[in-house]
Amino acid sequence: MDNMETPVKAIVAGTGYALPQKVRQNSDPIFDYLHKNQPPGSDLFKGYSERRVLDKHESLVELMANATENCLQNAGLSIENIDFILGTASPSEYATPNGVAQLHQLLGARQDCGCIPISDDFTNAVTSILLAQSLIESGRASHVLVCCGCGWSRCSNYMTPQAISSGDGAGAVVISKHSSASAFQVLDSETFLDTTLYGGMYLNNMQLHDQEGTPVSPPAHAQPDSLMEEHLDQRVYSAQWYAITDEGRHMFKGPGMNAPVKVVKTLLERNTIASDAISLLTHQASSVLMSHWGEQINPGEYPDTLAKYANMTVASLLVNFAIFRETLTKKHLVMVGVGPMFQSTAVLFSRL
Repeated sequence: MDNMETPVKAIVAGTGYALPQKVRQNSDPIFDYLHKNQPPGSDLFKGYSERRVLDKHESLVELMANATENCLQNAGLSIENIDFILGTASPSEYATPNGVAQLHQLLGARQDCGCIPISDDFTNAVTSILLAQSLIESGRASHVLVCCGCGWSRCSNYMTPQAISSGDGAGAVVISKHSSASAFQVLDSETFLDTTLYGGMYLNNMQLHDQEGTPVSPPAHAQPDSLMEEHLDQRVYSAQWYAITDEGRHMFKGPGMNAPVKVVKTLLERNTIASDAISLLTHQASSVLMSHWGEQINPGEYPDTLAKYANMTVASLLVNFAIFRETLTKKHLVMVGVGPMFQSTAVLFSRL
Protein backbone atom coordinates (compact mmCIF):
# COMPACT_ATOMS: atom_id res chain seq x y z
CA MET A 1 0.00 0.00 0.00
CA ASP A 2 1.32 3.43 -0.97
CA ASN A 3 1.47 5.62 2.14
CA MET A 4 2.82 8.66 0.32
CA GLU A 5 0.79 11.79 0.93
CA THR A 6 -0.93 13.50 -1.98
CA PRO A 7 1.11 16.59 -2.95
CA VAL A 8 -0.40 19.87 -1.79
CA LYS A 9 -1.80 21.95 -4.63
CA ALA A 10 -2.04 25.74 -4.54
CA ILE A 11 -5.46 26.80 -5.78
CA VAL A 12 -7.46 30.00 -6.17
CA ALA A 13 -9.90 30.07 -3.26
CA GLY A 14 -11.45 33.50 -3.85
CA THR A 15 -11.18 36.82 -5.66
CA GLY A 16 -12.38 40.37 -5.07
CA TYR A 17 -11.95 43.94 -6.23
CA ALA A 18 -12.90 47.50 -5.41
CA LEU A 19 -12.97 50.68 -7.51
CA PRO A 20 -13.25 54.37 -6.64
CA GLN A 21 -16.64 55.97 -7.28
CA LYS A 22 -15.29 58.93 -9.24
CA VAL A 23 -15.39 58.50 -13.03
CA ARG A 24 -13.03 60.53 -15.19
CA GLN A 25 -13.97 60.76 -18.87
CA ASN A 26 -11.58 61.46 -21.75
CA SER A 27 -13.22 64.89 -21.99
CA ASP A 28 -12.11 65.86 -18.47
CA PRO A 29 -10.17 69.17 -18.47
CA ILE A 30 -7.20 67.42 -16.87
CA PHE A 31 -6.47 66.01 -20.34
CA ASP A 32 -6.74 69.34 -22.20
CA TYR A 33 -3.01 69.67 -22.75
CA LEU A 34 -2.76 66.17 -24.24
CA HIS A 35 -5.71 66.74 -26.58
CA LYS A 36 -4.28 70.04 -27.84
CA ASN A 37 -0.60 69.14 -28.14
CA GLN A 38 -0.19 65.40 -28.85
CA PRO A 39 3.31 65.02 -27.31
CA PRO A 40 5.69 62.26 -28.53
CA GLY A 41 4.35 58.82 -27.70
CA SER A 42 0.66 59.80 -27.91
CA ASP A 43 0.14 57.13 -30.57
CA LEU A 44 1.12 54.42 -28.06
CA PHE A 45 -1.65 55.03 -25.53
CA LYS A 46 -5.10 54.23 -26.89
CA GLY A 47 -8.28 52.36 -26.04
CA TYR A 48 -9.77 54.31 -23.10
CA SER A 49 -13.20 55.90 -22.77
CA GLU A 50 -13.16 56.50 -19.02
CA ARG A 51 -11.41 55.43 -15.85
CA ARG A 52 -12.03 55.39 -12.07
CA VAL A 53 -9.86 57.71 -9.98
CA LEU A 54 -9.39 58.27 -6.27
CA ASP A 55 -10.98 61.49 -5.09
CA LYS A 56 -9.09 63.99 -2.95
CA HIS A 57 -9.88 62.49 0.41
CA GLU A 58 -9.97 58.80 -0.55
CA SER A 59 -7.34 56.33 0.67
CA LEU A 60 -5.75 53.77 -1.61
CA VAL A 61 -5.17 51.36 1.28
CA GLU A 62 -8.81 51.62 2.34
CA LEU A 63 -9.76 50.72 -1.24
CA MET A 64 -7.43 47.71 -0.96
CA ALA A 65 -9.14 46.73 2.30
CA ASN A 66 -12.51 46.81 0.53
CA ALA A 67 -11.16 44.57 -2.24
CA THR A 68 -9.76 42.19 0.36
CA GLU A 69 -13.01 41.98 2.30
CA ASN A 70 -14.85 41.13 -0.92
CA CYS A 71 -12.21 38.50 -1.67
CA LEU A 72 -12.40 36.88 1.76
CA GLN A 73 -16.19 36.75 1.54
CA ASN A 74 -15.91 35.13 -1.89
CA ALA A 75 -13.48 32.55 -0.47
CA GLY A 76 -15.61 31.86 2.61
CA LEU A 77 -12.74 32.86 4.87
CA SER A 78 -11.99 35.46 7.54
CA ILE A 79 -8.85 37.49 8.04
CA GLU A 80 -8.00 35.14 10.93
CA ASN A 81 -7.44 32.39 8.37
CA ILE A 82 -4.76 34.33 6.48
CA ASP A 83 -1.13 33.33 7.12
CA PHE A 84 0.63 35.81 4.80
CA ILE A 85 -0.28 39.03 3.00
CA LEU A 86 1.64 39.76 -0.22
CA GLY A 87 1.28 42.57 -2.74
CA THR A 88 1.70 46.30 -2.96
CA ALA A 89 0.14 49.71 -2.53
CA SER A 90 1.44 51.67 -5.51
CA PRO A 91 2.27 54.44 -4.99
CA SER A 92 2.71 53.99 -1.26
CA GLU A 93 2.32 56.82 1.23
CA TYR A 94 5.89 56.17 2.35
CA ALA A 95 8.85 54.82 0.41
CA THR A 96 9.06 52.33 3.25
CA PRO A 97 7.12 50.76 4.86
CA ASN A 98 4.81 49.97 1.97
CA GLY A 99 1.08 50.46 2.43
CA VAL A 100 0.48 46.71 2.69
CA ALA A 101 1.57 47.16 6.31
CA GLN A 102 -1.35 49.54 6.83
CA LEU A 103 -3.58 47.03 5.03
CA HIS A 104 -2.51 44.42 7.59
CA GLN A 105 -3.53 46.90 10.30
CA LEU A 106 -6.89 47.87 8.78
CA LEU A 107 -7.86 44.24 8.25
CA GLY A 108 -6.96 43.29 11.83
CA ALA A 109 -4.66 40.50 10.64
CA ARG A 110 -2.96 38.25 13.18
CA GLN A 111 0.39 39.36 14.55
CA ASP A 112 1.94 36.15 13.23
CA CYS A 113 0.52 36.81 9.76
CA GLY A 114 3.49 37.73 7.58
CA CYS A 115 3.32 40.92 5.51
CA ILE A 116 5.61 41.05 2.46
CA PRO A 117 5.54 43.97 -0.01
CA ILE A 118 6.28 42.96 -3.60
CA SER A 119 7.55 45.97 -5.55
CA ASP A 120 8.28 44.68 -9.08
CA ASP A 121 5.72 46.94 -10.76
CA PHE A 122 3.77 45.86 -12.87
CA THR A 123 4.29 42.14 -12.36
CA ASN A 124 3.50 42.35 -8.64
CA ALA A 125 0.34 40.26 -8.90
CA VAL A 126 1.85 37.32 -10.78
CA THR A 127 5.04 37.37 -8.69
CA SER A 128 2.97 37.37 -5.50
CA ILE A 129 0.88 34.46 -6.76
CA LEU A 130 4.04 32.45 -7.47
CA LEU A 131 5.40 33.21 -3.99
CA ALA A 132 2.02 32.25 -2.51
CA GLN A 133 2.20 28.96 -4.41
CA SER A 134 5.61 28.26 -2.85
CA LEU A 135 4.36 29.08 0.64
CA ILE A 136 1.35 26.79 0.21
CA GLU A 137 3.10 23.85 -1.44
CA SER A 138 6.03 23.95 1.01
CA GLY A 139 3.63 23.69 3.93
CA ARG A 140 4.49 27.13 5.33
CA ALA A 141 0.95 28.46 4.89
CA SER A 142 -2.63 27.33 4.37
CA HIS A 143 -4.05 30.60 3.01
CA VAL A 144 -2.14 33.49 1.43
CA LEU A 145 -3.76 36.80 0.55
CA VAL A 146 -2.46 38.73 -2.46
CA CYS A 147 -3.67 42.32 -2.79
CA CYS A 148 -2.45 45.01 -5.20
CA GLY A 149 -3.74 48.57 -5.20
CA CYS A 150 -3.14 51.24 -7.84
CA GLY A 151 -3.38 54.99 -7.24
CA TRP A 152 -1.44 56.10 -10.29
CA SER A 153 -3.82 58.90 -11.21
CA ARG A 154 -2.03 60.69 -8.36
CA CYS A 155 1.47 60.18 -9.73
CA SER A 156 0.96 61.14 -13.35
CA ASN A 157 2.28 64.17 -15.18
CA TYR A 158 -0.69 65.23 -17.29
CA MET A 159 1.57 66.73 -19.92
CA THR A 160 2.89 63.24 -20.77
CA PRO A 161 0.90 60.91 -23.07
CA GLN A 162 0.88 57.95 -20.67
CA ALA A 163 -1.19 60.01 -18.22
CA ILE A 164 -4.35 59.52 -20.28
CA SER A 165 -4.21 55.83 -19.39
CA SER A 166 -4.12 56.40 -15.62
CA GLY A 167 -6.87 54.69 -13.65
CA ASP A 168 -7.12 53.51 -10.04
CA GLY A 169 -8.37 50.28 -8.48
CA ALA A 170 -7.57 47.39 -6.18
CA GLY A 171 -7.79 43.63 -6.63
CA ALA A 172 -7.23 40.62 -4.40
CA VAL A 173 -6.95 36.85 -4.58
CA VAL A 174 -6.58 34.16 -1.90
CA ILE A 175 -4.33 31.22 -2.74
CA SER A 176 -5.07 28.18 -0.56
CA LYS A 177 -4.20 24.52 -0.19
CA HIS A 178 -7.82 23.40 -0.08
CA SER A 179 -9.34 22.23 -3.34
CA SER A 180 -12.73 22.34 -5.00
CA ALA A 181 -14.03 20.81 -8.21
CA SER A 182 -13.85 24.00 -10.28
CA ALA A 183 -10.84 25.68 -8.68
CA PHE A 184 -7.94 27.03 -10.70
CA GLN A 185 -4.63 25.44 -9.68
CA VAL A 186 -1.39 27.44 -10.00
CA LEU A 187 0.56 25.20 -12.37
CA ASP A 188 3.59 26.79 -14.06
CA SER A 189 5.28 30.07 -14.99
CA GLU A 190 7.71 31.65 -17.43
CA THR A 191 9.73 34.89 -17.15
CA PHE A 192 11.67 37.10 -19.54
CA LEU A 193 13.99 39.77 -18.13
CA ASP A 194 16.23 42.26 -19.96
CA THR A 195 17.79 44.61 -17.44
CA THR A 196 19.91 46.33 -20.11
CA LEU A 197 16.74 48.41 -20.64
CA TYR A 198 16.82 49.67 -17.04
CA GLY A 199 15.91 53.37 -16.86
CA GLY A 200 13.85 53.56 -20.03
CA MET A 201 10.71 53.86 -17.92
CA TYR A 202 10.67 54.81 -14.26
CA LEU A 203 8.68 56.32 -11.44
CA ASN A 204 10.56 59.44 -10.39
CA ASN A 205 11.09 59.36 -6.63
CA MET A 206 12.81 62.72 -6.16
CA GLN A 207 11.40 65.88 -4.62
CA LEU A 208 11.53 68.68 -7.19
CA HIS A 209 12.78 72.15 -6.23
CA ASP A 210 12.60 75.60 -7.77
CA GLN A 211 15.67 77.71 -8.60
CA GLU A 212 15.88 78.94 -5.00
CA GLY A 213 15.89 75.38 -3.66
CA THR A 214 12.34 75.53 -2.32
CA PRO A 215 10.38 72.25 -2.72
CA VAL A 216 7.79 72.47 -5.50
CA SER A 217 4.47 70.75 -4.82
CA PRO A 218 2.66 70.33 -7.11
CA PRO A 219 5.44 70.44 -9.70
CA ALA A 220 5.33 73.40 -12.02
CA HIS A 221 5.70 71.27 -15.14
CA ALA A 222 2.42 69.48 -14.32
CA GLN A 223 0.16 72.54 -14.27
CA PRO A 224 -1.28 73.31 -17.72
CA ASP A 225 -3.04 76.68 -17.57
CA SER A 226 -6.23 75.17 -18.95
CA LEU A 227 -6.80 72.91 -15.95
CA MET A 228 -9.50 73.70 -13.47
CA GLU A 229 -8.29 74.74 -10.02
CA GLU A 230 -9.70 71.63 -8.34
CA HIS A 231 -7.28 69.49 -10.32
CA LEU A 232 -4.24 71.22 -8.87
CA ASP A 233 -4.47 69.38 -5.58
CA GLN A 234 -1.03 68.03 -4.64
CA ARG A 235 -2.41 64.50 -4.40
CA VAL A 236 -3.36 64.65 -8.07
CA TYR A 237 -0.05 66.16 -9.11
CA SER A 238 2.98 64.81 -7.36
CA ALA A 239 6.72 65.22 -7.44
CA GLN A 240 6.60 61.46 -8.04
CA TRP A 241 5.50 60.75 -11.61
CA TYR A 242 5.99 58.07 -14.25
CA ALA A 243 8.46 58.97 -17.00
CA ILE A 244 8.99 57.28 -20.36
CA THR A 245 12.18 58.28 -22.19
CA ASP A 246 12.96 57.86 -25.89
CA GLU A 247 14.53 54.52 -24.95
CA GLY A 248 11.35 53.68 -23.05
CA ARG A 249 9.25 54.26 -26.15
CA HIS A 250 11.53 51.87 -28.04
CA MET A 251 11.07 49.43 -25.15
CA PHE A 252 7.30 49.75 -25.56
CA LYS A 253 7.46 48.99 -29.28
CA GLY A 254 10.06 46.19 -29.00
CA PRO A 255 10.11 43.88 -25.97
CA GLY A 256 6.90 45.43 -24.68
CA MET A 257 5.13 44.06 -27.72
CA ASN A 258 7.06 40.81 -28.09
CA ALA A 259 8.17 39.52 -24.66
CA PRO A 260 4.64 38.69 -23.41
CA VAL A 261 4.03 36.71 -26.60
CA LYS A 262 7.31 34.84 -26.08
CA VAL A 263 6.66 33.86 -22.45
CA VAL A 264 3.10 32.72 -23.16
CA LYS A 265 4.08 30.62 -26.16
CA THR A 266 6.97 29.04 -24.23
CA LEU A 267 4.66 28.24 -21.33
CA LEU A 268 2.02 26.66 -23.55
CA GLU A 269 4.52 24.64 -25.54
CA ARG A 270 6.12 23.25 -22.37
CA ASN A 271 2.72 22.16 -21.07
CA THR A 272 1.38 20.96 -24.44
CA ILE A 273 -1.57 23.34 -24.41
CA ALA A 274 -3.06 24.88 -27.55
CA SER A 275 -3.51 28.64 -27.50
CA ASP A 276 -7.24 28.38 -28.23
CA ALA A 277 -7.62 26.31 -25.05
CA ILE A 278 -6.71 29.22 -22.77
CA SER A 279 -8.32 32.29 -21.31
CA LEU A 280 -5.85 35.19 -21.36
CA LEU A 281 -5.61 38.07 -18.88
CA THR A 282 -2.84 40.63 -19.42
CA HIS A 283 -1.39 43.88 -18.24
CA GLN A 284 -3.81 46.55 -19.43
CA ALA A 285 -1.75 49.52 -20.60
CA SER A 286 -2.99 50.21 -24.12
CA SER A 287 -4.99 48.68 -26.95
CA VAL A 288 -1.83 49.06 -29.07
CA LEU A 289 -0.14 46.39 -26.95
CA MET A 290 -3.20 44.28 -26.23
CA SER A 291 -4.32 44.00 -29.86
CA HIS A 292 -0.86 42.80 -30.81
CA TRP A 293 -0.74 40.27 -27.97
CA GLY A 294 -4.19 38.95 -28.87
CA GLU A 295 -3.31 38.54 -32.54
CA GLN A 296 0.02 36.82 -31.85
CA ILE A 297 -1.13 34.53 -29.01
CA ASN A 298 -4.64 33.85 -30.40
CA PRO A 299 -6.23 32.75 -27.11
CA GLY A 300 -9.64 31.15 -26.83
CA GLU A 301 -10.87 34.23 -24.96
CA TYR A 302 -9.27 37.51 -23.91
CA PRO A 303 -11.55 39.65 -21.72
CA ASP A 304 -10.50 43.12 -20.56
CA THR A 305 -11.82 46.33 -19.03
CA LEU A 306 -9.51 48.77 -20.82
CA ALA A 307 -12.20 51.06 -22.23
CA LYS A 308 -14.03 51.33 -18.91
CA TYR A 309 -11.25 51.23 -16.28
CA ALA A 310 -8.11 52.09 -18.31
CA ASN A 311 -4.64 51.17 -17.00
CA MET A 312 -4.79 50.19 -13.33
CA THR A 313 -1.06 49.27 -13.49
CA VAL A 314 -0.35 46.87 -10.59
CA ALA A 315 -4.04 46.14 -9.98
CA SER A 316 -5.41 45.39 -13.47
CA LEU A 317 -4.74 41.64 -13.45
CA LEU A 318 -6.40 41.00 -10.09
CA VAL A 319 -9.33 43.33 -10.77
CA ASN A 320 -10.03 41.63 -14.09
CA PHE A 321 -9.58 38.16 -12.61
CA ALA A 322 -12.20 38.99 -9.98
CA ILE A 323 -14.58 40.42 -12.60
CA PHE A 324 -14.30 37.59 -15.12
CA ARG A 325 -13.37 34.52 -13.07
CA GLU A 326 -16.86 33.04 -12.91
CA THR A 327 -17.50 33.52 -16.63
CA LEU A 328 -14.21 32.18 -18.03
CA THR A 329 -15.01 29.14 -20.16
CA LYS A 330 -11.60 27.57 -20.84
CA LYS A 331 -9.88 24.90 -18.75
CA HIS A 332 -6.64 26.88 -18.66
CA LEU A 333 -5.91 30.48 -17.73
CA VAL A 334 -2.74 32.44 -18.46
CA MET A 335 -2.10 35.69 -16.60
CA VAL A 336 0.65 37.95 -17.98
CA GLY A 337 2.37 40.91 -16.34
CA VAL A 338 4.82 43.39 -17.86
CA GLY A 339 7.08 45.93 -16.15
CA PRO A 340 9.82 48.49 -16.69
CA MET A 341 12.85 46.51 -15.43
CA PHE A 342 12.13 45.30 -18.36
CA GLN A 343 10.31 42.10 -17.37
CA SER A 344 7.40 39.94 -18.41
CA THR A 345 6.05 37.02 -16.38
CA ALA A 346 3.26 34.62 -17.31
CA VAL A 347 1.52 32.26 -14.87
CA LEU A 348 -0.46 29.23 -16.00
CA PHE A 349 -3.52 28.07 -14.06
CA SER A 350 -5.53 24.94 -14.84
CA ARG A 351 -8.86 23.81 -13.45
CA LEU A 352 -8.68 20.77 -11.21
